[in-house]
Amino acid sequence: MEVLGKVKVVGAEQQVSASFKKRVLVVTTEEQYPQFISITFVQDKCDLLSSYKNWRRS
Repeated sequence: MEVLGKVKVVGAEQQVSASFKKRVLVVTTEEQYPQFISITFVQDKCDLLSSYKNWRRS
């Protein structure tokens, strides 16, 4: 799946249990009727959002 839009929120990493962590990313599409899409990253995939730790809202 491909989603085009602007990153609005990069949530903090949440340690749900001793062996489970998650992180949320919210993207807003740039269509006539914008949609807010929430994507949850879990376990080792949380590290994929590390490059967005200094993100800014536009």
